[in-house]
Amino acid sequence: MASLAGKLLRVKFDDKYIKCQLDASLNFNNTFDEEGDCKPEDETLVGEGTWVTRALETQDFTLTVNHRLFLDALGGASLSQADLIALNISGNVYGEAEFLSTPGQHNEANNLVITLPVVISSIGLEAPATGRASGSIEFLGNGKPTQSILPVV
Repeated sequence: MASLAGKLLRVKFDDKYIKCQLDASLNFNNTFDEEGDCKPEDETLVGEGTWVTRALETQDFTLTVNHRLFLDALGGASLSQADLIALNISGNVYGEAEFLSTPGQHNEANNLVITLPVVISSIGLEAPATGRASGSIEFLGNGKPTQSILPVV
């Protein structure tokens, strides 16, 4: 079985695809409290080291999308950097992102949809001296994501 081509995984924000995506990275992060032994209370010798056990404290994720820049009008069929900047300036930074396979564009038995409550964390614009202008947007987790594996019909 061949693996899924990366170009077939795309990102939506509030039901619109981000225009001309180059790549996307979704990272899940966990923090832990390390539970260790207490110090001896009397003159008992400290024994050999023990294995660390960890208790889950928090779970989070980040989603980063790199894309090409365009000089489109606001409100098109897909989200351009102008749309994302307008949302950020207006303070409308909360939304829902989807990291999903592109339906009908692969031969796999299932589609993947990871739905992510997010906030817009940062927007970057890159204008190199040579080559094309590009941008990046980073979303931070804002709650518990869900994952759906949906059979292709």
